[in-house]
Amino acid sequence: MIIGLTGTIGAGKGTIVEYLVNERGFYHASAREFLTREIARRGLPFTRDSMVSVADDFRKNYQPEYGYMVLALLAEAKATGKDAVIESVRAVGEMETLPKACPEIIFIGIDADPKIRFERIRGRGSVTDDIDFQKFLADDAKESGSKEPWRGNLPLCISLSDHQIVNNGDKGQLYAALEKLI
Repeated sequence: MIIGLTGTIGAGKGTIVEYLVNERGFYHASAREFLTREIARRGLPFTRDSMVSVADDFRKNYQPEYGYMVLALLAEAKATGKDAVIESVRAVGEMETLPKACPEIIFIGIDADPKIRFERIRGRGSVTDDIDFQKFLADDAKESGSKEPWRGNLPLCISLSDHQIVNNGDKGQLYAALEKLI
């Protein structure tokens, strides 16, 4: 089983990945790790803005069909021979490209109330999450409305997913919703 995971900032993608890896033995193909390596190679500051910029560069300028990064993650996942989760699919072009290379892929989209998501990211303590609520909303908006297939449009990716989860509750509720889908 290959899962493509999409969702808004702080919605619970990492919690889903943690569960799938620890409880179900999935392999985790991480876009964040992929981007982190590239950001370091380019000598850029490690910020959410750098992550978005580098991801957009990969999607726009490296083919095929805006899917260079997710296709690399798919190849990595398939090489393990294990069930895998590709985290995080963020652009419509990626949503369209992955099924061509992996028809059996299942997309799960996750979202939550913005205030809940903000509290979650503040609790993570990540360098990229050390922001105030206004910056959080601005970052969220940057990844929400693009008409370009290579740019992030998380609400549209979520709506295109095979399954959607609204994660306004606790981990137990999220795990139960995930188990229903699996």
